[in-house]
Amino acid sequence: MPLIILFLVIPLIEIAVFVAVDDKIGLLNTLLLCIVTAIAGGLLLKYQGRATIMAIKSTMEKGTMPIGELFDGACLVAAGALLMTPGFVTDIIGFSLFLPPFRLLLRKFITKYGQKHFKATSCQSSSHYYKKEHDEIEVIEADYEIIDKDNRKN
Repeated sequence: MPLIILFLVIPLIEIAVFVAVDDKIGLLNTLLLCIVTAIAGGLLLKYQGRATIMAIKSTMEKGTMPIGELFDGACLVAAGALLMTPGFVTDIIGFSLFLPPFRLLLRKFITKYGQKHFKATSCQSSSHYYKKEHDEIEVIEADYEIIDKDNRKN
C-alpha cells in the first residue's frame, strides 16, 4: 500500500497542485517557481550539509555517537531528493526537512513509533570467541598506536 501512495497518489496530487498554481499565476511563472525552488533547495542543502558534516565530526571528536546529527543528515538527503522532484507538495515537504524544529519533531515521532511498535532485543553470541561456557570473558589482545595530529601523514 505505501508504494501505491508513493508512486500513484503523490504524482496525482502534484499534478493537481501544479495545474491550480498554473491557473493562478500562469504557466511561465509556475515553471520559473519550480526552478527557483530547486535552486534555493540546492543552496540550502549545500549550506546545511556542510554544517551537519562539521557537527558529526565535532561530536565524534568528543567520543560520542552522532545519532542526532546522522538523523539530520538523512533528513537533508531526503530533502534534497524531494526538492529535485518537480512539484510543489514535495517542495513543501523538502523545505520542511531543512527546519531543525521540524526534524526534532520528526525524530521524536519516529522514536515513539519505534518504541511502541518494535521490541528491543539483545544479541547473544554462542561463539566461543566472545563467551566461554561458564560466562568467562575471553580477552582478545591487539596492538594499537596513538596518532597525534602532529604525527599524521599527509
